[in-house]
Amino acid sequence: MPAAVVLAGCTADLAAAAEDPTGVPARWLDESADGWPESDAFGALLPVDEDGAPCLLTDGTTLLAEDAEVTSAGWGPWQDEDDRGSYRYTCHLWAPDVLSAEVRLVQTAADAELTDAVEEFVGQPSTVEQDNAVETVTSRGLEVHVLTRWYPTNPQGEYQALYADPASGAFVVLEVNSLDRADFDATTPQRVADDLTDLLARG
Repeated sequence: MPAAVVLAGCTADLAAAAEDPTGVPARWLDESADGWPESDAFGALLPVDEDGAPCLLTDGTTLLAEDAEVTSAGWGPWQDEDDRGSYRYTCHLWAPDVLSAEVRLVQTAADAELTDAVEEFVGQPSTVEQDNAVETVTSRGLEVHVLTRWYPTNPQGEYQALYADPASGAFVVLEVNSLDRADFDATTPQRVADDLTDLLARG
């Protein structure tokens, strides 16, 4: 099934099922914070993902398509492994022969960290290996920054949508990658932003 059809169907289902979100879901923040000190990544240098682990953010089937599934999930340090007040929690998803995806929740430890993360995301320039463009759209009343990226030297595309919540000091990124040219061109920044905010609404 083409990625554009997958994403469109998911958005329609979610939009009918939940009210507009007002920020990063409290359940996500609470459950990821509770699990972080007990995770294998706590105090480690790199994230530790567990194959087959359930995802705290989604079951996968309502994010992209019925046949998209969570393949792994886990925690990791954010910027400085010694700062254990911040962390990242990532769920990896896969739809066979269509795309790969990640949903990533990052809890920062200071307002400046959140601001810097957003500025870094929005300011990504194009390079020889990447054609990058970032725009800001509104979805379900939230401001979402969306990166459109094409790899000309390894032809495939990806989208990343970021929502930052100053009230919690957290941000969430939905990344959809491994798109072929047709599926990449058929998808839009608004569609990916809508998928992210629909996911927040389901939280």
